[in-house]
Amino acid sequence: MISIEISYHPIPFLPWKRKLSCNFPENWKELNSAQLSAIAGASRSTSDDAGFLHQMTGISRRILKKLAKFQLWSIGELLDWTKSVQPLNSFIIPEIKAGSLILKSPLPRLKKVTFSQFIFADSCFSDYQDSESETDLNRFVACWYLPSGKEFTEETMEANAKQLSKSALSDREAVALNYLLVRQWLCDVYPLVFIPSYGEKAEPGKKKQSSSTGWIRIFEQVMGDDIIHSDEYAALPLHNVLRHLTRKIKDNMKKS
Repeated sequence: MISIEISYHPIPFLPWKRKLSCNFPENWKELNSAQLSAIAGASRSTSDDAGFLHQMTGISRRILKKLAKFQLWSIGELLDWTKSVQPLNSFIIPEIKAGSLILKSPLPRLKKVTFSQFIFADSCFSDYQDSESETDLNRFVACWYLPSGKEFTEETMEANAKQLSKSALSDREAVALNYLLVRQWLCDVYPLVFIPSYGEKAEPGKKKQSSSTGWIRIFEQVMGDDIIHSDEYAALPLHNVLRHLTRKIKDNMKKS
């Protein structure tokens, strides 16, 4: 966090000033839930700079509206780091309320996340990036956020996705933004398995490869001919599978 100090005229036609200070995040790790949602929803919102900076600084809208445009611009420049994707191993928003339903985020470092849960989530994220539809966004969020004590299943995901339309859109968009950071962390930890290709556009005339197709192929490689126990392979912890794939890739590299 960095500390910023602001001076302003509480009464415009009087010369005396007041000063206040606040803390401001310097990176993704220092964001709280409201700040992440504000950043995620900024592209949709109208030019309400005061409302956005209120979420980021905690300073009241009344005071922010008294600041000069240059002051508001200077504060906004402190968010230049949001233009780059940095690795983050956890979801910042701990829970999402969708009507009477409360959905919890995964544990840090994706502990207890299964391989099948990740495959569904990553594939749904790819679908959302292509379509930008709220339906695909809801399915993606429902892959990660589950009722407390519930394990991931496709049926649970589909049911919760319908309920998520009752939650704040900015929170759901924040989860998608957060996942870019989580996936970058996975790319850093397992560089032989992951290719950081999200955000890239397909070449003209060339169809973009489906993320789901790629993961299904990898799942088949892990499972081999043991089709009978496919459910057991799907339920394996994500990191166990990724470490196994890393070893296999390294072994193949040595043979070539």
